[in-house]
Amino acid sequence: ITPGDKVSFTLTVANTSNVLAQYRYGIYCTSGQYLMSGMIVTIGGTAYPALDHYVTAWDELDPMEPVADVEISVELPVSAGNEYQSLSTSFYILVEAVQANGVVEGDAEIGYISAPDTVEELKDAINDPNVAYVAVPKDIEGVAEVGNVANKIIDAAGNNIALKFTGTMDNVKVTNIVNDGAAGTSINLKSATGDITVEDCALVSGSGTGACAIALGPNANITLKNSDISAEGTGKIYGMYYSGSSGSIIVDNCTFSGFTSWAITANSTVNGDVAITNCTFNATSGGVFKTLGGGITGTFTFTDNTMNCPGHDNDSAKLVVSGNNPVVAAGGKTVTGNTLNGAAWSQNQ
Repeated sequence: ITPGDKVSFTLTVANTSNVLAQYRYGIYCTSGQYLMSGMIVTIGGTAYPALDHYVTAWDELDPMEPVADVEISVELPVSAGNEYQSLSTSFYILVEAVQANGVVEGDAEIGYISAPDTVEELKDAINDPNVAYVAVPKDIEGVAEVGNVANKIIDAAGNNIALKFTGTMDNVKVTNIVNDGAAGTSINLKSATGDITVEDCALVSGSGTGACAIALGPNANITLKNSDISAEGTGKIYGMYYSGSSGSIIVDNCTFSGFTSWAITANSTVNGDVAITNCTFNATSGGVFKTLGGGITGTFTFTDNTMNCPGHDNDSAKLVVSGNNPVVAAGGKTVTGNTLNGAAWSQNQ
């Protein structure tokens, strides 16, 4: 598709059954959100630029009755610039139908895509409740500080951004950040509340005592998946760190490398569960995981991890500790299937 091209089609829904039905239809962008942010989707004569998804309200359809045709078009306007060159996008049309006495949830909704160009635009896009998908087209300098965020995907698309959450997080996902450590902390959750998922990222801790790639918070629960966390520079550097307590910490299939202190540290109580699984720890001088104070209020799971930590061959208690003692977890501990420098390590430290 080139600027000025338009694809048009007609959607017809018919109830060929002998019972009253409820139906709705929607459009969902599944990939290539940045190109989709430059498109204009027209549905039934109404244009929706930068559309991530569109869902109609539920409506009734009598037996053996077709609804009127719905005209849909997708256009890349003439004004589109070279930034969309060689990109691709995908979307699908979904029609849902149930019997009229069935239980249906959800009203009509429209989600928009934003492609911010500056740190202020990035902040505004994340704070905007109407924007469901933030597609970052380039590196953005500075830290975007955001408040309450719900039902949001922030896709850095391999670019360098830094985020500070200060409000309530609900169904928030951050993905594809490739960070250089210049901002010090890539994802700051110290003042945040709620749940966040961070996945498919490559984050670097900056220099200086207490530096970390991800700053934990006492009321924020983080799930970190499929990511590489590494250290550059000098100082007492951590991967994930908070000087006080933290919320739940779930880490799966991640690599932590080169930290001059602990890879994951909460210097007080963990308010929830800790699960560290399928991870690799390379040259973490202090150790792998540490919590002080009240330990863990939930469960502790440490399974199928590989620890390449010179100096800890005969000091496995320092790899996973509460202070200088074994981890204390009110909900119980599961520690199995781990490897320390090539040797099996499964004792419940």
